[in-house]
Amino acid sequence: MLANRTRIRLALVLGVGCAGVSDGAPTGAARDSSAAAAAGGGVGVRASLVAEVSRVRLGDPFRAGVHFRLPGGWHLYWSNPGEAGLAPRIEWQCEGVLRVSELLWPAPVRFAEGPIIGYGYADEVLLASVFEVPPGTTAPSLTLHARVTWLACADACVPGEADLSLTLPVEPLGTATPSSEAAWFERFARRLPVPASGWEFRGVRRAGSVDVWVTPPRAMGWPAGGASFFPLPQGWVSGEVTIVRRLEDWLARFSLSGPSGSLGDAEPIPGIWVLPKDGGSPDSPAAVLRVAVPTEAGTDRLHEPDATQTGPEQDGGTDAPAEPVPQTPNQTQ
Repeated sequence: MLANRTRIRLALVLGVGCAGVSDGAPTGAARDSSAAAAAGGGVGVRASLVAEVSRVRLGDPFRAGVHFRLPGGWHLYWSNPGEAGLAPRIEWQCEGVLRVSELLWPAPVRFAEGPIIGYGYADEVLLASVFEVPPGTTAPSLTLHARVTWLACADACVPGEADLSLTLPVEPLGTATPSSEAAWFERFARRLPVPASGWEFRGVRRAGSVDVWVTPPRAMGWPAGGASFFPLPQGWVSGEVTIVRRLEDWLARFSLSGPSGSLGDAEPIPGIWVLPKDGGSPDSPAAVLRVAVPTEAGTDRLHEPDATQTGPEQDGGTDAPAEPVPQTPNQTQ
């Protein structure tokens, strides 16, 4: 819970004023957060405007967002949808709100749609923002409005839209009251990326691919079920990550491709690393890390690890061959 509250405060640092801010009396009658829902897209996608509190305490930030529930076989897209697709869009109109953060995007999963790679969410996802009410507000309640658009895909893709609203009572004193949907926010917060403090990432660019070496904090064990890299730049995709266990680090290798000219050769590669726990459930990853992988161009001869650094592959295979390693690792803070 403490870590999630820290995420809330950090999210507000990048927050902006909410469109339509007003300290006047809100419109509409107070409703439970589960009531603001709409089905859209013609395929049974259900979008609900929910909040983690049923009463707002002045001065305390709180999370509200759109919960999407999808029928089996359908998915929505992440902020970077991959090689095709369109990310959901939420336009907030708020009455009585001082600041609202950017959308908080949980870690996605990878879809292979024939030769096309996409990133997104199946079954359900909660896309939330953090809101803050000014301490001097005198209005008895506040209203959030959300204009929501999305693209749901299976064998075909169908656009959807909804206009949602939610009114919450304001509590000047005391504590905020958790809503019946509060557990949703905690569950999806476990999939939000955090800075990769204590981790080291270093990579070598090659034609059409990047080899990345990852050194975890010593307190962090080896990954139980592999890893996934999701690049943040629009249109970029990475192949599945292959991990070779060594004595002191991992060799993580993946292919990387994207729109021509959209990322310079000298630029770090921003993205998120997702390390699953045993069982591989996306709801409870071992780590979701926000990283920018520093890289250098591949050459014929870089410093190669000696034999003591080469160990068996994670799946129990033969010793991994020595690989060129960048001479100066960089630590991501």
